[in-house]
Amino acid sequence: MMWTRTFLRIAAVVLVSVAATVSSANARPESLNPPTLRNGISQFILEEPLKPAPLMRLRSLDGRMLSMDKFYGKVVLLNFWASWCAPCVEEMPSLEALATNLPPDRFVVLAVSLDGGDGQQVRSFITRHNLQHLTVVLDPNHEFGALTSEGKPEPIMPVYGYPTTYVLDKRGLVTGFLVGPTTWNSSLARSFIDYFINLK
Repeated sequence: MMWTRTFLRIAAVVLVSVAATVSSANARPESLNPPTLRNGISQFILEEPLKPAPLMRLRSLDGRMLSMDKFYGKVVLLNFWASWCAPCVEEMPSLEALATNLPPDRFVVLAVSLDGGDGQQVRSFITRHNLQHLTVVLDPNHEFGALTSEGKPEPIMPVYGYPTTYVLDKRGLVTGFLVGPTTWNSSLARSFIDYFINLK
């Protein structure tokens, strides 16, 4: 009898704990309020409600398959680019500088190349421009990111122009996007990224 009462108490505590966890997971997060980030084309557009980024598997330059959930716990700057895109090329050094100056256990630049082919052109580009701190993956068939066009289904991750950059929070939720090249190593961009890194 004593054992039964003890078991029931433990079960009740566990149920309350599970209920609290589920309630917390389903609670609507407070509205985001990062510093305003603009470039010469647009400004960062917040997405509401926040939705998880698709758990795509993408091939890295060394042939490994990376899944998006690998980056949970980090803020991800998800940049869709191509080596033939002049604004993308212009933006790359500042992305490299940003990735160099932030802790890799809290932040990553995931540069998704939309170049066609087997990736050789992208490898040459990365080597030529000495980009050592970006995590570069290949999406030659545009299965993950694709340009939006009227009359066609919405892509998994819409690309509104080259480059398009999304910010994912530490839970893998898409917080918003910015279209066009940006000076990512500016003090404004750094305070913008720090806002997401420091979010609890």
